[in-house]
Amino acid sequence: MNLVKPDRAHWLSGSATDRLFIVTIVIKGIDGLLGVVSGLIFLFLAPHTLDSFVHAVTANELARDPDDILVGLIRHGAEVFAASDRHFAGLYLIVHGVLKAFVALLLLSGRHWAYPVGAAFVALFMAYTIHRLTLHFSWLLVVFFLFDAVTLFLILREWGMHKEARKEAKPA
Repeated sequence: MNLVKPDRAHWLSGSATDRLFIVTIVIKGIDGLLGVVSGLIFLFLAPHTLDSFVHAVTANELARDPDDILVGLIRHGAEVFAASDRHFAGLYLIVHGVLKAFVALLLLSGRHWAYPVGAAFVALFMAYTIHRLTLHFSWLLVVFFLFDAVTLFLILREWGMHKEARKEAKPA
């Protein structure tokens, strides 16, 4: 069986959609790494430390505008988070982040089998986001869902191009 080496050159000199695929996957990988770091912080950071940090960061803005809605939301979010199960949130972020970074590395490797694996993981992320949206609507979750939808489309497109390249390279 003649295995085709992935054509990575078209990512650099290809269409805007080819480059968008790479940028999207790199963003997913960076997001995954940030998730791991955030999860570790949540696991090891005491709730009062987070609350104190948020109050210190927002104090100047609150002094200028005591009715600032965004500052109020940030402070409320920190209080709710401090009262919630931060261990679950930390572990979730670590697992989710590792999976995202792993999928990004797989997809950037260009291996043929990585595309269906990556598409499956992104589809699972999307399904979980829909589940979360049914429990509590959030525009931020909608944005994440749309980003995942674009990512899934780009993965499937890249997978299709990779399959075509493999067909063309097989001896007749």
